[in-house]
Amino acid sequence: MIWNSAYLDPFLNKAPKTIYNRVVNENNLPTEESESIYIAIIGGGPKGFYALDRFINKIIHLNTEKRINIHWFNHTRDFAAGPNFQPHLPSYLIMNDCIAEISCWEDQNKPHILPNRLKLIDWINENKSGENEPKHGDFCSRELMSLYLMDALKNTLENIPNTMDIKLINANVIDIDVVEEKIKVTTSKKRLPYQYESTIICTGHSYANMEEENLLATDVSENIMYLPQAYPVELLDDIPSQVDVAIKGIGLTFMDAVLHLTEGRGGIFYKQDQEYRYLPSGYEPTIYPFSRRNLPMLPRNAFWEGNKYQLKIMTEDWVNSLKSRNGQLNFERDILPIYNLETQLAFYSHVHSTKELSDSEILDFIDSFDSSKLFFHKCID
Repeated sequence: MIWNSAYLDPFLNKAPKTIYNRVVNENNLPTEESESIYIAIIGGGPKGFYALDRFINKIIHLNTEKRINIHWFNHTRDFAAGPNFQPHLPSYLIMNDCIAEISCWEDQNKPHILPNRLKLIDWINENKSGENEPKHGDFCSRELMSLYLMDALKNTLENIPNTMDIKLINANVIDIDVVEEKIKVTTSKKRLPYQYESTIICTGHSYANMEEENLLATDVSENIMYLPQAYPVELLDDIPSQVDVAIKGIGLTFMDAVLHLTEGRGGIFYKQDQEYRYLPSGYEPTIYPFSRRNLPMLPRNAFWEGNKYQLKIMTEDWVNSLKSRNGQLNFERDILPIYNLETQLAFYSHVHSTKELSDSEILDFIDSFDSSKLFFHKCID
């Protein structure tokens, strides 16, 4: 099952609004307090939230009478969610991991200001609106993930110590300077007066690419629409239908772009005769994927603690047999064939047509099936 916000208590939709109501800009900040400590976090996604959470739970154990002011900067109001997890994202953009192992908290057993910190699967179970219970192997949409993150931030802000103040600042930080062992921050609007004791940068990926920038500087650029990034996915709405679109890279971002340009434009993916098919809407462009290896990213299987694939052939006994040999080992002769066989056994134990077979039956299938059509793990230097 793929969970999205429609399966949750509607009350949770208020979590983003609660966060938005706390957001200020750099012109609304109070005057600097000379006896206070100032800390800056730049970047408002999950990594920024993780930095905030760890700092809070370390500082509460320190004996300090000084007031601590944390200034958390982000270029949007979606604090804790970041650009990849936002409440308004379409539900067909989903997480790449099953819900069992996803958590925004570092360790459930460490002391914390919040006693009730839930993994994603437990949070869904506590806040679901229907009778269905989430299973470990279920997945969820990224807009549901944003509600989980923003609800966690809301609960954190409601439970911080009285000696601490956190300002969520919607601003673009463009420069950082070190002046007399203090840190000065400059936004796109002004240089802030505060002297920060420490600053952590949690801004994620950089999308600057000189190769494309040089291309756009040529005369050819007049006939090219170039988008340096796919987020927010609404950027892709400017692409006309039935034009040629080249996408560089075939990873997770590629999948988001393709989904938004297909299902997001009215196309329908459906299953027939145990195969997935696609019914186009006519508004899609023609997509050409490119990458250095030309290999798409394989989807992750639903593994979690206690439910991970156990090696069947490359066991400890097999390793000991290699160790007991006299002379050098040859990787291509002694290891690679067994590695490929183990990979095929793992693959066919999860494919619909063969997953009900026993290990010995799958090995017989591998041995008898047309080798040119078998799944094969290519070893790349």
